[in-house]
Amino acid sequence: MAEAKIGLYVTVPLYMLFIVCTGLYTYLKNRSQMQTSMQGEEALSQHYLGGRSFGPFVTMMTLFASLFSGYTVIGIPAEAASDGFTALSWILLIQYVVMAQLVVMPRLRRLSEVRHYQGPGDFLSDRFRSQVLRYLVVILLMLVPSWMYLTAQINALTSVFNRLLFQLPDDSPWGTLIIATIILVYEWLGGLGAVALADSLAGSVMLLGSLCLLVITCWRFGGLSGLDAQTYPKPQFYQVPELDTQASLWGFAVSGLGFAALPHIMQRVYAAKHTHSLKLAWSVMACGSWIVQATGVVFGIVSVDWITPAEWAQPFGPMLELVMDTNWANYLVGLLLFTATLAAIMSTADSLLLAISHTLAVDFLLPLYPRASAARLSLLGKISSLISMVIAVGLSFLMSDKALSYLAQVQFGISLQALPPFVIGLYVKRRLDPWLLAAGALLGLALLFILEYGYNNHAASQVPAGLIALVSNVAFVAVCSVVPGVSIPAGRWDAIHTTRFGEGELTGELLASLVAGTVEPVSFSWYLPTCVLLSLLALPMVAGGSPPIDSEGRLAYAPTLWLGCPDWVWNLIVATLAITLINVRMAWSWKSNACAVQPSTDQAQLSANAPPQHSATASCASSLAQLEVQLSPLSNARGAASYTAGGAGDGWALNDAALAAAPNPLKREDRVGGLAGDFDRHLCRPVEDQALNLSRLDNVKDCRRIGARSAVMDVNVRHSPTVDSLCTKSADHRVSIDRSLARSTVRGSREHP
Repeated sequence: MAEAKIGLYVTVPLYMLFIVCTGLYTYLKNRSQMQTSMQGEEALSQHYLGGRSFGPFVTMMTLFASLFSGYTVIGIPAEAASDGFTALSWILLIQYVVMAQLVVMPRLRRLSEVRHYQGPGDFLSDRFRSQVLRYLVVILLMLVPSWMYLTAQINALTSVFNRLLFQLPDDSPWGTLIIATIILVYEWLGGLGAVALADSLAGSVMLLGSLCLLVITCWRFGGLSGLDAQTYPKPQFYQVPELDTQASLWGFAVSGLGFAALPHIMQRVYAAKHTHSLKLAWSVMACGSWIVQATGVVFGIVSVDWITPAEWAQPFGPMLELVMDTNWANYLVGLLLFTATLAAIMSTADSLLLAISHTLAVDFLLPLYPRASAARLSLLGKISSLISMVIAVGLSFLMSDKALSYLAQVQFGISLQALPPFVIGLYVKRRLDPWLLAAGALLGLALLFILEYGYNNHAASQVPAGLIALVSNVAFVAVCSVVPGVSIPAGRWDAIHTTRFGEGELTGELLASLVAGTVEPVSFSWYLPTCVLLSLLALPMVAGGSPPIDSEGRLAYAPTLWLGCPDWVWNLIVATLAITLINVRMAWSWKSNACAVQPSTDQAQLSANAPPQHSATASCASSLAQLEVQLSPLSNARGAASYTAGGAGDGWALNDAALAAAPNPLKREDRVGGLAGDFDRHLCRPVEDQALNLSRLDNVKDCRRIGARSAVMDVNVRHSPTVDSLCTKSADHRVSIDRSLARSTVRGSREHP
């Protein structure tokens, strides 16, 4: 290990230097934008959501690195060395994580754009307008699990830094304090932008290192095929699991649904620039588990045959030393994986820390200081990050490993109880009593603790406490909502009065109009039932203990193996792989209709120089003849040409075959101009009659053709208005206008035919 130390003294400081530099880079980048008149929510969005500008690679890697923590690198091999092939249930859990995101996130993402959501509690505030429900879910069901998760990551940092990397005393605090300080520094400097760049490196290193380790495990140690089931030190690995173990494995996998309610996952969904970035990220998450987690399982099972029984509890370090002793190439792979372990833990820790700070800022600081300056909100956010880190570090030092394991038992179960308010709010048109939802969550929480600590810790067989609590939660809300007269009266103090999300509440009808025409994964009625059925078929569904173990501690007969795996393991592999492929297919089936916009209360008429409107009874999806776009006068453009919009005249050609049927048209006037920063305005609107008038537009520095990658909209700007930046975001079909240079008015009108 001495040679490994020499390499780590180089790679670990280099990684620390890299993430600090990313913090400085993002700080300087944000500073130039914050020097404008950015205030309040815009400042929060810039720091905590990266300006909602993450591209495909950054979105993919930051979600990947946030999901696959250091436990993937260290913990899964240890679990595989202890329990065997059942550790593959981690891959099934990740598929449930992706399933939950495909159910919740497409619709939540759409609402975050239109209703300007900043944090995870904004949807609950907008949909249910209840202080009790919002703070119950945000504090008890989202922040508390995140703090538990963060504390576990800090504890893992201590273990990895002290024991695995540099052989320091177990109670030495210096490594943890140094790393915690570094995390705080670059989170303070760059916010989510810096964290996402660090995640990109950590995720890339983890993927590359896992692939290399899988190849080395099969080549250097023979892989699973090189093991002899008759002489293997732990023959029970090849036995069919007992029925109670099978039930626990399935309940564990289903608990992955709770990941959709974790703030750091929602934060990254809001921060993505385009929908196709999220599609790619979810696909990589679903498929990446087969690389990083499957490698850990194979590595752990093989290690039992190569290291001493005293090292079975933590096989990653001793086994990796054997890898590094072979040649210089394997030494570099081992060095990469040791560094990736630290990077993965830090990546999850900084993501959780930033998400906690973000949630506190949006749900506590912003309501208290709605008109605060960017500098003040930034300072308050940094203070909340510092307090969160101090609490997590303090708990990790004060609590024993056993106490932390008790917390880990209920962590995902608590997150599961936050899921019903989101799913019900998103998909049930009727507005349910928010206090019933809060009561259901409290009931589920109580059952979770009773079953986990009162039964599972004392019984020989385990029950899926989190799943039972979730079912009880949903059943309580469902029964109470259909029984006439069942409601919980709330006082006026419970109501949330805000116009931050737009005029009026987010009713079921408004929500439906905002997502009209969107193709969502849940639109396919077979999707969820098929995946749940496949997850059940992944279990052997037969009595365990076959083949039996004789008096000499060996299998009574040789099991049927293929590529080193018994048939019941292949059952698990094939079913989980089928769910993976379905998840990928569903991710790419999502098509967002960004042209469905929320109705405006502004009933002003079009300006006098607006072009005459023409009526059409067909929907926006029918033809271009509905739209008339006129730009005049136009001058000082570098390029000169014209497009014909449905034969209606010169200007822009808009073609969107994916637009949904129009909602009831309303008169509308939207004014944009004279403000600093970026303002997103939907160019296309699903109405039956529409005219856009851009007048007195001149002096454009640049005009360029922008083609939408999704082929839904093609906008060709041939002449230039007084706006330096006029561009189409392909996946979102929006026009972004740089308001620091804009001095024009964009007017759109919708009239009853």
